Amino acid sequence: MQKEELEFAKKPHPAVHAWYNLKAIEKQEIELIDGDKEIFPGITLLKTPGHSPGSQSVLIDTVRGKEVIEGLCCIEENFEPRIIPPAYHTDLLEAYDSLARLKKIADHVIPMHETVFF
Repeated sequence: MQKEELEFAKKPHPAVHAWYNLKAIEKQEIELIDGDKEIFPGITLLKTPGHSPGSQSVLIDTVRGKEVIEGLCCIEENFEPRIIPPAYHTDLLEAYDSLARLKKIADHVIPMHETVFF
């Protein structure tokens, strides 16, 4: 978990308070990280703030190229043809910049709120 996400979860803004269950978080064994971190060869956590202060995405090296599972609660339309930040965010500009970063570094972006995944 991103360090900044845990700090925010401890005192979330009232507008997004429902996003967090601190009691459940505290019961978990959590490794705090600050920024990008390769957790296994070919699998990297990317800090992608905007949806929340410590949002993160997962970059995976595959035979198809670099795949990223975005962590900003997006659908395909958030990436094409132009970047549109997610509707729910704590920082609009950070969300935009994070999406632009993902679009630049990944060969394929997997939007985690696309209905096909439900």
